[in-house]
Amino acid sequence: MAFGVLYALEKLLRMLSDGSFFINGIIYRSIEEYKPQDATTNPSLILAAAQMPDYQDLVKEAIKYGKKLGGTEAEQIDNIMDKLFVLFGCEILKIIPGRVSTEVDARLSFDKNDMIKHLGGWCNFDFSVCGSDGLDWHVANSDKKSYEPSEDPGCGPGTQKLNYSGPLNHAALLLKLCNRNIARRDRFKIFVLLAVQKIYIIMILSLKDHYTIEEYKPQDATTNPSLILAAAQMPDYQDLVKEAIKYGKKLGGTEAEQIDNIMDKLFVLFGCEILKIIPGRVSTEVDARLSFDKNDMIKRAKRIIALYKESGIEKERILIKLSSTWEGIQAGKVLEEEYGIHCNMTLIFSFAQAVACAEAGVTLISPFVGRILDWHVANSDKKSYEPSEDPGVQSVVKIYNYYKKFDYKTIVMGASFRNTGEIKALTGCDYLTISPKLLGELSKDNSKLTPTLTVKAAKASNLEKIHLTEEGFRWQHNEDQMAVEKLSDGIRKFAADAIKLEKMLKARLSDSKNGQ
Repeated sequence: MAFGVLYALEKLLRMLSDGSFFINGIIYRSIEEYKPQDATTNPSLILAAAQMPDYQDLVKEAIKYGKKLGGTEAEQIDNIMDKLFVLFGCEILKIIPGRVSTEVDARLSFDKNDMIKHLGGWCNFDFSVCGSDGLDWHVANSDKKSYEPSEDPGCGPGTQKLNYSGPLNHAALLLKLCNRNIARRDRFKIFVLLAVQKIYIIMILSLKDHYTIEEYKPQDATTNPSLILAAAQMPDYQDLVKEAIKYGKKLGGTEAEQIDNIMDKLFVLFGCEILKIIPGRVSTEVDARLSFDKNDMIKRAKRIIALYKESGIEKERILIKLSSTWEGIQAGKVLEEEYGIHCNMTLIFSFAQAVACAEAGVTLISPFVGRILDWHVANSDKKSYEPSEDPGVQSVVKIYNYYKKFDYKTIVMGASFRNTGEIKALTGCDYLTISPKLLGELSKDNSKLTPTLTVKAAKASNLEKIHLTEEGFRWQHNEDQMAVEKLSDGIRKFAADAIKLEKMLKARLSDSKNGQ
């Protein structure tokens, strides 16, 4: 399968689990392992299941129910069938968090009133698209026996129903999933990996890839000073720079105050541009030079949110990105608890940082996989790692398992990948930040996938819950040489780019005052 299906499928269709989960004892256990969001049944599956020894109690209960209601034999059978469908649905609902689809007798397909009668109050309307069945019909009834994914006739109804007008390659990726060219077992694996989780993998692209954002249509996006600096020098974005400078001049104050306001406004303007083309949230960073000043980080974050509000963007669509120093984590705690402002804690390198973030109740953390690998390659004799041995991958696995074992709600978003092996080794992570370059490589990757991160495995891990005071945090973080060096290095680099951006804006501000 093409790994690029990860985004296309999540974006295009919310697929329901195949009822074959239910009728096969081995596959039934898979539903407990993979915990799909939704599930479906149909008469064929119920017929098969009703003949299995494991489900005879359900059959007996349904018959007892029909007999109790009485009526003619036909009426009793109708009631027994409905009850049996519902009983099987109830069994499924014990092990999935979402909804189950229960089918009305197909013999009523042309009788609106009888279908409504059967629906009653327990059925929610939804739809599904049988892409592979659509392909089967065309193959059987035309001279054309094979189709390129982009031409597959089975995809049409789905894209039309969803009013999806995205790039053709995304539809093609979806069709690779539905197409009969993929074995049923492989389709099942793909479905488990991609469709059953509320969020399995969401690609988050950088601002510098504005056109790539339009091509890939990710859920969320992120910015940082390095990206804003690069974008602010591009001809396409000069109107945004001018608008930010105009805003800073209007507010007045010292040059330093004006520059601060211009920088915040510029970050927000770029964020607003991104939010026009993504459905989710954008991360906007607080100046890294404030990384050790809790109160100033809170003040700056509130100002950024206020600027978004002035532009008509609610805080629910914004993640404030803060460096994961002790002060940054505590600023995140205050912003989340007192102001309802969602935070993305970045530059996560140590387990101590991750634990402190979980205890602070922040929305999301970004552990940096590739930078951890870089440090180990530079500071040891080992220059290459298998994905499962990659120290950056192992760091995220430990954090994910800890969060899931102890039911922390903070989202784990793996970031800073050096190769596709790292990405595939973290299949199952809440979010992953994937660069356009690696997305391109993944779209050509036909290897099979199995989930490496699961809640079930996390619950079974031998991790113990810990609590960190400030002193405990500083000591444990300090004990991790890699984390100390990479956190400080990351802050310095972001600060250096902020200084470069500031210098450029000072020059532009001066020019504007001189009428240039």
